[in-house]
Amino acid sequence: MNLLLVNGSVKGICSGQHLLLLAFTEGVLSNGNHGAIHIQLCDRARWDAYAELIDESDTIVVGCVFNRKDGCETVLEFLEYLVTKELTPLKRSIAFILLSDVADDAAVAQLERKLEHSVEELGCICCGIAVRRHMGGWRDHPAWVSTASKSIYHELGRLYASHGNFDHDRLHHLPLCENGTGVSASLRKFLLFSGLLPLYRRIWPL
Repeated sequence: MNLLLVNGSVKGICSGQHLLLLAFTEGVLSNGNHGAIHIQLCDRARWDAYAELIDESDTIVVGCVFNRKDGCETVLEFLEYLVTKELTPLKRSIAFILLSDVADDAAVAQLERKLEHSVEELGCICCGIAVRRHMGGWRDHPAWVSTASKSIYHELGRLYASHGNFDHDRLHHLPLCENGTGVSASLRKFLLFSGLLPLYRRIWPL
């Protein structure tokens, strides 16, 4: 599997999404795969180089964050940009991991349709969208990444490496629709800005 991991967060390597995709990669590698490449869409100056990487890849997983500040516009814009690059015809698969704290399920479903349509425009195969929804209070920051969330992404990676897609029948046992923050949003925010979060995590792993 020639795997390319795309971080769609506007915060790049400073995002919580980046840590979660690293956990996903560990799950992929645990299944016997030999490596993966990570790219950060926030670095727009490298989009041309990223398009070349995608042109050379047959398996792509895109991590998206859908909240009030990040409506996945960067991911959608990048997919539109790829259409203009006229990629080499190839049986290329694209899957998505969508982390959402938007309570409106209709808005999430609409975004899923947009992502699927973008994949069709590229002439690629959409291998599913794993949606972790109802993450109320979650912020795209490393301090908000819980041990439970990392475990879920690790298992997602293992399942994806085994089957090559996000089949909902295989994902039903994962708590994708639960709040995985570990503590309340207000308490986490207080701990973060008071500088006490590292101490709290040492005493009570998130």
